[in-house]
Amino acid sequence: MRDLALPVAVIVTGLICVSTASPVAAQRYQPGTPEARVALLAAAIGFVRLSCSDLEVDLNVSGQAAKATGIKMEKVLEVGRSDTAVELIAAYSRDPKNACAALLLDFGPSGHIVPGMIFRR
Repeated sequence: MRDLALPVAVIVTGLICVSTASPVAAQRYQPGTPEARVALLAAAIGFVRLSCSDLEVDLNVSGQAAKATGIKMEKVLEVGRSDTAVELIAAYSRDPKNACAALLLDFGPSGHIVPGMIFRR
C-alpha cells in the first residue's frame, strides 16, 4: 500500500491558490468535524506559505494530519475551498503578524493542534 501523506499534503497546500470565486457550494462545517479539521489545516497551511516568511510547513506532518481525518482525497479539495477555510484565512489576514505567531503556537514543535506541522526556517 502506497503512503499518501505527501500527495495529500501537496493538495492541501495548493488549496489556498484556488480562487474563492470558484463554483463551489458554500459550505460551513461544524467545529470538531473531520471537515472542519481539514478546513483548519488548509487555511493554516495556505496562510503560512503565503504570509509567514519566517515559517515553513512540514508536508509530511500536514499530509498525515489530513489523512488521519479519514476524508477521501476528492473531498479534501472541496473542503479546502469551503466557506470555513476561506473565513479562517480572512481572519488570519486581518493581523498577519499575530496570526503567524498564533499558528506557530498551535502547529509548531510544541503545538496543541498538530505538533511539528509548522516550524521556523
